[in-house]
Parts: sequence; C-alpha cells; structure tokens
Amino acid sequence: MKLAMLMQNHGFLQAINGIVGVSLLYKIPLLMLITDRGGFGEKDPWQTEGGKHTRPVLDALHIAHEDLTRPDEVEPKLVKAMTLAQSSLSPVALLLNRDLMWEEPR
Repeated sequence: MKLAMLMQNHGFLQAINGIVGVSLLYKIPLLMLITDRGGFGEKDPWQTEGGKHTRPVLDALHIAHEDLTRPDEVEPKLVKAMTLAQSSLSPVALLLNRDLMWEEPR
C-alpha cells in the first residue's frame, strides 16, 4: 500500500493528531508533500506563522524530511522518500519550496 498526502504547512499542523494516531502508531507508511510556505520571499503574512513551526514539529515527531527545491530533483526524491516510508513503516515528508512552486515576476 502506498499512501501520499499533499497539504500546506497549516494543513500539516492541523493533521498532527491523525498522523500520530494512525500513521505513527500503526506503522503505516505515508509520504507527505508539504508546500513550505512562510520562508524567505514569502509575501503573504498569514503564511509565515505555519512555516516557522513545520520543521520543528517534524523533528519533534522524528519524521524524516527533506527540502524539494528544484524540478530536476522531484522524481528522484519522490522515489527515495516513498522507499524510506515503505521500509521504515512511517511517515516521511518532502517540503516543497516556494521557488519550486512559484515563478516570481522580475
């Protein structure tokens, strides 16, 4: 079984109970693709609060995570992240960087 979720920082923070209560507790592999908002270059003030808590929460839950910043690394990192989720029977997160998702006007 291969499971994946796509969410923003705030969605991840709201889903903690389900992630801990299901994926961590019952050893269910889960790939989380989290749009990483609130970092350098963020123009929307409502996004900054969730962004500063995502990594510390992932660390506190001992969930492996890595940044995804360039289009050429999407496929290999997706494969590696899903492989780790499957072999460790736990959630794994890829943080989708702003530069990967939005092209800023010059």
